[in-house]
Amino acid sequence: MDNFNIDDLEPDYILANELNSKEPDDYPFVYAKVGIWYDTLSSLAKLIKANPDDLTLKDDWHNVLKDVGHEAIASV
Repeated sequence: MDNFNIDDLEPDYILANELNSKEPDDYPFVYAKVGIWYDTLSSLAKLIKANPDDLTLKDDWHNVLKDVGHEAIASV
């Protein structure tokens, strides 16, 4: 398995403005666009927990992990 680093980053001004202009349902995509994977997965996990029957969110979870090379844990 490749190294998988998790960094705690403060959002910059542009990112903060973009997040403020979006609904929470869009947060994972905003974070993914700028490569902040921990927050991508964290916000997506919160959405899945709140909407456990939403298959689209589960597909998004799988696709994010697949895109970063961690398909083996995508269904965990």
